[in-house]
Amino acid sequence: MLNFMLKNYNHTRRLCYLLFTIAFGFVWYLFKLGGIPKPLLALVSAAIDISFSLAALIITVELLLPRFFYQGRYGLFALCFFAVIIITGSSTIELQLKLFGHSINDYGKSISRYKEHYYYWFWSDLVCGSYFLISFIALGGFAIRLSFDRIIGAKRMETLEKERSQAEIEMLKNQINPHFLFNALNTIYYKIERVNSPARLMVEKFSSMLGKTDLVKPILETYPNLMTAKGPHGFTLLHHAKVGGKDAEELYSYLQEKGMKDDWVKLR
Repeated sequence: MLNFMLKNYNHTRRLCYLLFTIAFGFVWYLFKLGGIPKPLLALVSAAIDISFSLAALIITVELLLPRFFYQGRYGLFALCFFAVIIITGSSTIELQLKLFGHSINDYGKSISRYKEHYYYWFWSDLVCGSYFLISFIALGGFAIRLSFDRIIGAKRMETLEKERSQAEIEMLKNQINPHFLFNALNTIYYKIERVNSPARLMVEKFSSMLGKTDLVKPILETYPNLMTAKGPHGFTLLHHAKVGGKDAEELYSYLQEKGMKDDWVKLR
């Protein structure tokens, strides 16, 4: 489920906005209906809250987060976010007042007429409630989007790391070709002057190390076609194991068990 959501991230976000609007709208309408006895009036009041809350959510998540927060411009992000909350919250308050036949300008008259009841409704339910609701939804969306983006980033890094490791393994497999190693050492050996016995001995020791079964066998088990591959001079892998001396006896027996008989083949 998570992989599907990550692969269709943009579509998933749009779907989440739709589902959130439906679920939040239904719950918020029921909440409004508990304090407003007229269903139509409660519906319009809920629609005002939902519309501006959704606007603040989308602006924060789709605009401010990628353009400012992800760019490391945290101060500008905070300033713009605060401005969005003030604008959407104030618009919500203004429309809610008009819906119930009030306005900011007649605040004093309403206080004189309705006294504590209006004061409580205006500051607690309308002002604090509007700003809190919009801030909570916008910050919630911000946190969810940030979490998902980090998960996606981690998944992408994991995929890239696996691809890089696989590429390195393939490169090493291609490099570790027994014929290439043995023939390269053969060439170096015969290029060294006979009087330089320490250098020749070093090459012989390295050749014997490469001739050990525990090093070469896993490669041959993975790439069995290398057993019958021809070296640049026509010598087969059996030949290199044969001239490898005592240290290569185990490899020589292993190759014979695999059916190898010729230590040299004619090159065409």
